[in-house]
Amino acid sequence: MYSSGDNVSDNYTWLDRALHHIAFATLDFQCEIAGVEAALLPKVHTREALKAPVFVTALPRAGTTLLLSCLSMVPDLGSHTYRDMPFLLCPTTWAAWSAPFQRANKRLPRTHEDGIEISYDTAEAFDEVIWRMAWPEKYASGRIALWNTPDRKPAFEAFFCDHMRKIVALRAPRGRYLSKNNANIARINFIRAAFPDCSIVVPFREPIAQAVSLLHQHRRFLKMHESDRFLKQYMNWLGHFEFGALHKPIAFPGMDEFTGLDHLAVDYWLAYWVSAYEYLLEHARTAGLIFFNYDTCCEKPTESLSALTDAVGIKEEYITTMAILWRRPNDRVAPPVDPYLKQRAVAAYGRLCLQASNR
Repeated sequence: MYSSGDNVSDNYTWLDRALHHIAFATLDFQCEIAGVEAALLPKVHTREALKAPVFVTALPRAGTTLLLSCLSMVPDLGSHTYRDMPFLLCPTTWAAWSAPFQRANKRLPRTHEDGIEISYDTAEAFDEVIWRMAWPEKYASGRIALWNTPDRKPAFEAFFCDHMRKIVALRAPRGRYLSKNNANIARINFIRAAFPDCSIVVPFREPIAQAVSLLHQHRRFLKMHESDRFLKQYMNWLGHFEFGALHKPIAFPGMDEFTGLDHLAVDYWLAYWVSAYEYLLEHARTAGLIFFNYDTCCEKPTESLSALTDAVGIKEEYITTMAILWRRPNDRVAPPVDPYLKQRAVAAYGRLCLQASNR
């Protein structure tokens, strides 16, 4: 669990770091254990009983973590937590092995300095490790390639279904799998084809504000990756390539138009926003996307979260607590941006607002 501080490695003992190195050096062995785990799952946790998973995905800084925190309060939704680290592929075995050594659930500010606190029981995005294992070639260049329906692999889907069943068994028996993974915007059509009854929730935010926030985090992580080797390795293990020295943008078709933009300029991040959300709008109907307006939720949290739970098909009895948890973003001064980019962004944002579940 990484949190804020001058050096994130200070939050980890030498044993913690050793366990992480061992875990991510033995992923194939973890897969073997995972197969045994799947065979031992109770009969109620069959693949046929794996129903309507919920995938929260978007460009970072759009409220994906807040949405995950809100939705993870619902007992019928089960997700990864920091307690699953570092043996992510065999969560059932690791939960049993680590139980006698589990630490107190101390809350700490997360690295992003956005006011969100995390603990060992906080839900988090960890399933990118599985996608990266199955398609290493999609990460081989400076960009992450898109997934499409022809990319489907029966062996991957069987493994991933088993993995989801285990997380549900650990956290929400007879419930639904909940995932927050920003990189899933690269595979929305694939996910819809593989899990036809799923909900794909895509939050969005006013584009220039989101671009400024993306740039701020990129600069922060550049500094942290330079000074903290363990943090950089940790994020590489998890496939978190959103920011810093590890940054790899998803290869949306529109990105080719903006080749050569400086990653340390807001125009690059606004161009990335335009490319991502224009792509998502183009595929919204076929992928069955549920757009969620972060800005509207800041103004009307109860009504917005009620609309979301209705769209996802979950009970509304936790809306009040969710609404209290929701928070406004940190305001940052927006520098001038390219007028052409701004025009494209404003147009896409308008379309998103019209299609949002909480408009």
